Amino acid sequence: MLSVAGFSLHAAMELATFGELCIRYGIPRVYREHLYLVEQPMKGSKPWIVSNGDVLADGSTFLHFIISCFLWILLMQLAYRTVVRPLNPEFLSWAEEIEP
Repeated sequence: MLSVAGFSLHAAMELATFGELCIRYGIPRVYREHLYLVEQPMKGSKPWIVSNGDVLADGSTFLHFIISCFLWILLMQLAYRTVVRPLNPEFLSWAEEIEP
């Protein structure tokens, strides 16, 4: 489950980055110009650099954090329901026996 958590965290961060680029530039421009972040330092004071040469001075924003957290929770729920639960079907019957 730990590897699923790591993979879903990475996927959530990438999707949040794409979402933030779509918010800043618009979806058509992101697809048309193939925009992506060239450099994304996690230190809040350093700017992010976009593939078209723009510099996002505000860097790591609170919006990126919120989107990443929301997507991570969503992806973990999806992974649990599609991967973990079918691999261990007796878990549910065992857990129901413990509950009063």
